[in-house]
Amino acid sequence: MEKPLDVVIKTRALDLVPFLQLQTDLAQHSRLHGCTYVIVSRHELDQFADVVWKDNILLCSEEVAAVAGYTDEFPDTWCTQQIIKIAAANIIRHQHYLILDSNTLIGFDFDEDDFLSDAQYVYAVNEFRDVAWELQSRNFLRLHTPARLAGFRAANQIFSKPNAQALMRYIEALYHDDVVRVLLKYSDDLSTEFWTEFALYGVFVQSLKNTPGHRFEERHDLIHYSARWNFANFLQDVEAEGPLMIKFNKRRHHQYDMDADAYAQRVSEIKSAYERRLHASPTR
Repeated sequence: MEKPLDVVIKTRALDLVPFLQLQTDLAQHSRLHGCTYVIVSRHELDQFADVVWKDNILLCSEEVAAVAGYTDEFPDTWCTQQIIKIAAANIIRHQHYLILDSNTLIGFDFDEDDFLSDAQYVYAVNEFRDVAWELQSRNFLRLHTPARLAGFRAANQIFSKPNAQALMRYIEALYHDDVVRVLLKYSDDLSTEFWTEFALYGVFVQSLKNTPGHRFEERHDLIHYSARWNFANFLQDVEAEGPLMIKFNKRRHHQYDMDADAYAQRVSEIKSAYERRLHASPTR
């Protein structure tokens, strides 16, 4: 494979049940030619050591941060898991990596070709729900000149190793400190100089790289399930659209937390919707 894709999953014990489902889905459906990295906090390594399959590579967040030059206390938060996704460029084997949220379900067999357009990996755009993060990320990179917003998708994107490493070097030169410490410092989402990993990477590559190494295109390979939706209607959407990936939360902040049996039942129903689609149209 000319451009093998590694997979990076940052997870935690609270998301163990959906992570195990994703791991099963990848074993069943992934035909990628790269490595799979599972990254957890150091204090949760023991909880994952016996469940991460031997073909996958288990690392702790602190190791990844240390390779990026940071060895101080590294809490496990929504912000720090974003840092790990960027810094993972330093530890992956190949030149591109697919970052998957651990609450992702996979619908069918896939390989690198599913993410390529004109021989370049797609960076998904035209999703404007989180456009404020894109504006804040531009401010963080001190790109205050008005520009057309791209609407970078805020989940399950592909980074290139050279681009992510160039982004880290750019941030260090801009703020005169190691990248992890800088990102930790600017982690107040109420600030105009806040950032998020996918917006930060997208803004940097699109605005500051002469050769981006990506195609910026709208994609329809990921849908999100919201607990506000009628689940039966959602299953109809899955059967009609057949996306490669579904973001399906077992728990969502303080809004809900399904027990393992309820989660497994809903996952089974989603898989059945894919089966009905496959039988109706075998070529998907």
